[in-house]
Amino acid sequence: MRSWKKDLAEKLKNARKIAILGIGNLDLCDDAAGAIVAERIQKIIGGKNNAYIAVFPCYEAPENFTSPVKKEKPTHIVMVDSCLSGRKPGSIFLLMPDEIKNVDVSSHKLPLYLLSDYLKNETGAEIIIIGIEPELLCKGNFLSKPVESAVNEISDWFSEFFKKSFQV
Repeated sequence: MRSWKKDLAEKLKNARKIAILGIGNLDLCDDAAGAIVAERIQKIIGGKNNAYIAVFPCYEAPENFTSPVKKEKPTHIVMVDSCLSGRKPGSIFLLMPDEIKNVDVSSHKLPLYLLSDYLKNETGAEIIIIGIEPELLCKGNFLSKPVESAVNEISDWFSEFFKKSFQV
């Protein structure tokens, strides 16, 4: 089985502009994982979008960021979110939008496939979803240890990828 890192690198190898959407509620423990990844990536790129990377910590309302994403004209859109898949907590996995149409894997009210379909139609970008299996979905502003490790692993991967691909 290929790793998510190799699969993601393959999907992003021809990217000219990547938009990263971090999705999650900061007050629901591991649900915050995607938003925290986006916040960390923003720090990596110096807090401002640039010619190659646009980062949007969308929190629990990714639909509010569709216009800013479209303005960036991305070739690739990566959504990072806690996704209920039955895997071990902290597992990181890639999903393609067509894999989630008949399955409710997200812990949010807006299904990711609707958002991804809309952004695909509006931008023509390739859509990639990075799922993180949560351990805790309860009130609180902390991550479980396995999800904290996953957040660190994803953030570190993007940092290295940006250095190699875009000299960021």
